Amino acid sequence: MRKIKVGMFGTTDALKFKKMVKSPNKHHKLKNPQEESNVEKVCQELHPGKIKVIVKDIIIENRDCKTFVLVSKDGKPLPYFKAGQYVNVYVEVDGELLNRSYTLSSSPKLSLEGEYRITVKAVENGIVSNFLLGTIDKGEELLISEPCGYLTYNRLRDEQHIVGIAGGSGITPFYSLAQAIIDGDEDCILTIFYGAKKEEDLIFLEALDDIVSKTNKVKVIYVLSEERNAKYEYGLITRNLIERYVTTRASFFISGPQGLYEYINHELRDYDLPNKFFRYEGPASKSVPTGNSYSIRVKLENDEIIIKAWENETILVALNRAHVIVPTKCHHGVCSWCRTKLISGEVLMDNDYRRAADKKYHYIHPCVTYPKSDLILEVIK
Repeated sequence: MRKIKVGMFGTTDALKFKKMVKSPNKHHKLKNPQEESNVEKVCQELHPGKIKVIVKDIIIENRDCKTFVLVSKDGKPLPYFKAGQYVNVYVEVDGELLNRSYTLSSSPKLSLEGEYRITVKAVENGIVSNFLLGTIDKGEELLISEPCGYLTYNRLRDEQHIVGIAGGSGITPFYSLAQAIIDGDEDCILTIFYGAKKEEDLIFLEALDDIVSKTNKVKVIYVLSEERNAKYEYGLITRNLIERYVTTRASFFISGPQGLYEYINHELRDYDLPNKFFRYEGPASKSVPTGNSYSIRVKLENDEIIIKAWENETILVALNRAHVIVPTKCHHGVCSWCRTKLISGEVLMDNDYRRAADKKYHYIHPCVTYPKSDLILEVIK
């Protein structure tokens, strides 16, 4: 973690930076009004921001995991996505407006038929996941974001052979990619190492096996850590195990709980590959309202409020509890959508993926930032 401390006032350069034009499109208007209208319509369809959907069906995957089948409220096609992307789901729990990201587990092709699927697994102290699993029923309405995320195959960046390393519900981006390969939407080779404790914990087992039976481009190696079964590997996903099945140069995609990342990083540390060949879909920063409490003065566009925040909860959670909506897409400090001006005070950041200019002019990502003193913030919308 990295501590950040700033004074009360910014510099003249900071003011100039703040006033920079937010949308370059304003200076590139199309000459033909009809052409402009059509372009704006397509942009709105592809990037609607937030989408109202209806829970069409709920599929029980195992004892603590369900798949929610979502359809567009107005019956129109949903924005197309690339396999591996996620949506944010917005819910109100005990008066708090919360949102969490869930990877789309369906085939991208289904979005053209107006359907998304997200697969949610119960998490200890997981407020949103447990709310969805225990409260939401068929026929109810949900608010979600447009698809976003970077755990996607790009033929210009990645090797054609993708090695997916999954733990628990981290199988979802690879299940989506396997479906995209079958549908002909992606042209890559996928080898999945799927770790779980027992066979009953494996999600999409039959569906994955069905895909494997239909193509030589997808292979799945199941690895159980607490149950011996002749059909599966036993133990942990090690470098030696990976090298038994993967003999060609590959890109590595990793998705699962925090412990998986720490372990896999150690296992793969000696691979002689550029960083771009390692891509992660990390869990959101832990956020628990405990420890010392601090006062945060929040400057909004036409208002100013004072809220309370706890030492061990992210600033984003504190803002959402006060119904201050901050644009966000990833909850991992990567996308930069939630960037917020830190005018004064001291904070601690889990991850620091900020651009150089944001660091220089004291912008933070509240989704991975914790208060260490009273703060003054300016929310940028």
